[in-house]
Amino acid sequence: MARSKALEISPRLAIWRRWTDIPLLLIAIGSLPLLLLEVVADRLSESDQNFLTTVNVVVFIAFAVD
Repeated sequence: MARSKALEISPRLAIWRRWTDIPLLLIAIGSLPLLLLEVVADRLSESDQNFLTTVNVVVFIAFAVD
């Protein structure tokens, strides 16, 4: 049976992960209540809908950069 070889990562990637893990986790957890608002988005005012869209785009960009 073949043993799985541990994936080696570069020191720069290790630093990147160390610096981004907690902020991305906080963004993900913090955006969960806003995702629930998407269920009733049609009942929200236009400014609230714009806010939700902006937050969704910012969260998407944060995770896309990572």
